[in-house]
Amino acid sequence: EQAFVQGYRQCLFEHQVPFSPDRVCVCGKAGLPEGRLLENTAALCFDTELAGRVYEACSRKNRRIPKYLSVLSLSDGEKGPFFPELSVIPLPYDALARHVCDRLTADVEGRRVPETVFAAEAHLSGNTSVDIPLTMRNKKIVVVGPVNMDTVIPLKKFPQMGETTLTESRLIVPGGKGLNQAVGVTKLEAEAYLIGKVGKDYEGGNLYDYLQTNGVNTGGVSHTSQAATGHAYVYVQRDGESGIVVYKGANGLLTAQDILQNAAAFDNASFCLLQTEVGLDAVEAAAGLACERGVKLLLKPSAVYELRDELLQKIFVFLPNEKEISYFCPPEMSCKEKARYFLDRGVKNVILTMGRSGCYWDDGIHQVHFPAAPFEAVDTTGAADAFAAALAVMLSQNMDMETAIRSATFAAGFSTAKQGVPNSLIDRSTLEFYMGRECGEGETSPAHPGQFKKSAHSANQGVRSL
Repeated sequence: EQAFVQGYRQCLFEHQVPFSPDRVCVCGKAGLPEGRLLENTAALCFDTELAGRVYEACSRKNRRIPKYLSVLSLSDGEKGPFFPELSVIPLPYDALARHVCDRLTADVEGRRVPETVFAAEAHLSGNTSVDIPLTMRNKKIVVVGPVNMDTVIPLKKFPQMGETTLTESRLIVPGGKGLNQAVGVTKLEAEAYLIGKVGKDYEGGNLYDYLQTNGVNTGGVSHTSQAATGHAYVYVQRDGESGIVVYKGANGLLTAQDILQNAAAFDNASFCLLQTEVGLDAVEAAAGLACERGVKLLLKPSAVYELRDELLQKIFVFLPNEKEISYFCPPEMSCKEKARYFLDRGVKNVILTMGRSGCYWDDGIHQVHFPAAPFEAVDTTGAADAFAAALAVMLSQNMDMETAIRSATFAAGFSTAKQGVPNSLIDRSTLEFYMGRECGEGETSPAHPGQFKKSAHSANQGVRSL
């Protein structure tokens, strides 16, 4: 094992890569340091027994191999019962045996042979547990928004003024538009970089761990001791409609400086998802960076009553619901008139979400109404976050707008089928299944599952290597 580590160090030295002791994990009585599996993109194991422990740890952390972590191992020929099948580097025992026999025979026969050092070319057997790192496959999506702990309270109906209403349960889950959208992006197999702020408290620590466990890049999530972690109180009626009371907490301390400190995150990004539940100075700083670096903006207005034209002119997709757009436009205006109001101020696309009535898209040329997906709503809280995440992922993979909206509509509908947002967000394989079934029935969606699979296939092309 020491020779194995020494060979690794020598390889790094020959390729002018600095060695870090943190890159070497020793599996002792306490087991594997599982945090390393979240921080890195590949694990080279000394033997297949260790590889088995890596597989087990990845399974506990919901880290799929090789999507999130490539695994390969030295092997004496036995690969073991792994799924996906373990990629191995067979140890060259046959070549070593031939070398030893040749030298021994020469010594016995008294022949003089030149001194040689045994060497053998290593080769990789199988590539099913090795893949290109996720961060190199697709352009990332930057999310700027709140990170909260949510308390979900089911009610028969919202209480009236002066009325006391009882509930039989409550659910405490991670939430906040920033967290929801970032997790939604990673579930659809794209990279999410979240910029947000949590408190230096128990809830902040739990939310930070939750984000990492779900594959979100938390390089932009900072901690503050000046406020507690944000908390949202979500009241859900039996018909699935919800109302939310938000304590901003640490989210209110996210500043333009926090955004600028993460300017590098906008390099090689396709979309930036913004919400106005953080300070408008932070929103405008993110919009400015995105505009400078050619990153498309999707803005979800929330708890805001005015937006400057300078900001609207940078927006590629403006995503209000009926209540939010009413803060800007008179209620008697039609969908087309409301959309035109924002298109005239510089927005490129307006998508008005209307709950059970679906959504309306207008880009100045196309005006299309999309029906809602056929799901029975239990909790509509995170539907817009699911919609935004799916739309950004599909558009970043060169899907046309109409097909991307249909996919996002399915993602939103699926998220309403159970309580709590992050765990109800759709993953890619499930979305492909629903879209494929819809196309098979020939009803409302022209999307074909091959369009999803083509994107995933294209992302995995190229030499599979470490």
